[in-house]
Amino acid sequence: MCNTYEMTWKASGPVEERRKFIEDWLAGRGRDVAGLCRSYGISRKTGYQWLERFRQDGLGALEDRSHARRSQPLLPDPSTASLNAYYKKQSPMSV
Repeated sequence: MCNTYEMTWKASGPVEERRKFIEDWLAGRGRDVAGLCRSYGISRKTGYQWLERFRQDGLGALEDRSHARRSQPLLPDPSTASLNAYYKKQSPMSV
């Protein structure tokens, strides 16, 4: 039995594969999401993630997203950082 939905990631990029996945899902080419995910070689979790992003924001939501943190809560306040640097210089224990 030949799988007609098997995709090669080398032929196109990840964003295009996400779009094809959504198009196949909309066209009913996969009886269920799990089978469609298998044919694309992705986990069900990933498939449902793509579908949810598509439902919320359309095809534009399938573009690559940044993995950078939106905030950096562990960075000190600039005024505190300068005070820390001042006291570090004044400390007799500083190297």
